[in-house]
Amino acid sequence: MTVTYQVTLDVCLVYINRRDYLKRLLGLLLVVFTLAFPSAKAEAKEYRLPKWQYDIVVAVVQQEGGDSYESALWVASTIVNRTENPKFNANTIYDTVIAEGQFEAYGAGHYQKYLGNTSKTVKKAVSDVLKNGPVHNFHYFWGAEYASMMGRNGVNVGGNVYFNNY
Repeated sequence: MTVTYQVTLDVCLVYINRRDYLKRLLGLLLVVFTLAFPSAKAEAKEYRLPKWQYDIVVAVVQQEGGDSYESALWVASTIVNRTENPKFNANTIYDTVIAEGQFEAYGAGHYQKYLGNTSKTVKKAVSDVLKNGPVHNFHYFWGAEYASMMGRNGVNVGGNVYFNNY
């Protein structure tokens, strides 16, 4: 007994068997996944930092995003995205973090309280982003309260709202 499935592609109706249906469905899901997660890369650039720079980056990430893994992933991803974007005129991860006006945690010196005292969770998140690439494609974030006050919409992760157009 042959079972047929009805698949609607644009305006065409096509009748196919189960095996072909599953192949087409998997292909369609792959396309949807690729479009939904554009920052997923087949081969991510790996960043290596001297320990003293890494320590500063991790301290800034913890000050900006707290000590949750997900929040640290998103802050660190924003740093990598800015480094990879010529608009920000930074050649290294460290240059991005210390650039004037980019990260309040560095500019105001608040990161210093975490130097030598950063959480293992934040270190893991930063290392994962430096090794595997960013988990999103945003270039900016504001604290959620400030973003709300300014009418800024975006994706809220760990108390920060992420967006691209400034």
